[in-house]
Amino acid sequence: MPLEFLFRKNSSQKWLLLLLGLFFISFQGYAQSPALIFPPGAENAVSVHVFIVGWSKDGKLAYWKLFPSSLPGPHLQLFVADLVSDEDSMVLAIPLDPYTSSYGHLVLDYWGPRAAEIRQILAQYSITNSNPLRLLQFPFFEKGSWTDAKLSQSPSKSGAVIEEWSVELHKTHPSLKKEVSSQKAWKSLGRKELRLEGFLSSPTENRIAILVSWLDPQDFRDFQWLGAHLSLGWVDP
Repeated sequence: MPLEFLFRKNSSQKWLLLLLGLFFISFQGYAQSPALIFPPGAENAVSVHVFIVGWSKDGKLAYWKLFPSSLPGPHLQLFVADLVSDEDSMVLAIPLDPYTSSYGHLVLDYWGPRAAEIRQILAQYSITNSNPLRLLQFPFFEKGSWTDAKLSQSPSKSGAVIEEWSVELHKTHPSLKKEVSSQKAWKSLGRKELRLEGFLSSPTENRIAILVSWLDPQDFRDFQWLGAHLSLGWVDP
């Protein structure tokens, strides 16, 4: 992962803090610091930032959500996504006061000092640390077959918001498909500009986590994880 994601400004002092922080984290028994994987680049919309922590062997993904200071509530939240049921659970919330825009603030000031508490939470879900990750893109080639994703969405009559949407996976050899998710009754949520951002590949099982994002009525970009097993649940198209 490029280190320029970690800090908006480079300075010798921040590099020193980063090295000290990583040493402290390693001393606490962590293999890696959380990896920033979203958003992948600058955009006009205000966006949540996502840091991957690790995976379990039964379809769970742990990650941090770092919210902008302009939003109310705890700005740093630890989630565990169940990639079988596609449900997220917030397991820890940390208020940031004062809030700073440096991504290093997350790693240095909060990950280390609360290491024992975080380690206990992750152990409850059998989460182990992952290597640094990046979002991968469809299609991808595996075991002699291409796998691609199709995002379908139905806008409202005015075209302003999304009423419903779905995600399907398709394989080429043999020709198979799999419905990953189908979301209805979205019109009341006022969400728009739905995007399929990419996916992460689990290091512990043959499963991927697909990232779908959208804009809410306040033009804040949020997201949802969708799990898909690459060996099970496929049918003829």
